[in-house]
This record gives sequence, C-alpha cells and structure tokens, in this order.
Amino acid sequence: MIRQLTVRLVLQTLRPLVKSDPTRQTFRLISGTLVKRTVTDVVPALETTLSGITEVLESLVKSYKTKEVDFVAFQKEYGIQVSPSRRAAA
Repeated sequence: MIRQLTVRLVLQTLRPLVKSDPTRQTFRLISGTLVKRTVTDVVPALETTLSGITEVLESLVKSYKTKEVDFVAFQKEYGIQVSPSRRAAA
C-alpha cells in the first residue's frame, strides 16, 4: 500500500516533466543499484509498476473477501461462536 502511494506520488511529480523537460535526468533504484535515466524512460516503467501493484492489491482483497465468506459459512456449519471479548480484541 505504501509502495503504491509512493509510486503514485513520483508519477504525479514526473508526468508534467514528460512534456516540459523529457531529457531531465532521474535516478531509480533497481535491485539495489542506483541507475541514471531520463524522465521519458522512467515514467512508462513506473506506470507499469503502479498497474501491477494495483492488480495484486485487488486480487488480494478479492481473495480475502472470499476467504471471509468461507470462514463465516464454516462457523455457521459447525456452530462456532466467537465470544464478545474476543471480538473486541480482534
């Protein structure tokens, strides 16, 4: 989630530079190595990264909701009840 917000913030900063200063140098950390690139090189890569992060998060939320529904059905099937004190702690 924090990574997604960081990438969004960087994209908001760099997108205007694609038109005004496309050859401006940027630095990107790739696998622990600091690489010098231009704005036109970095923006498409960051957009791909952002879309990938968004897809993974959506997939995880969907999976979580499915598991939550399965868990509630399991609780009902076997008569499992969570005590009020346990609910407050969760």
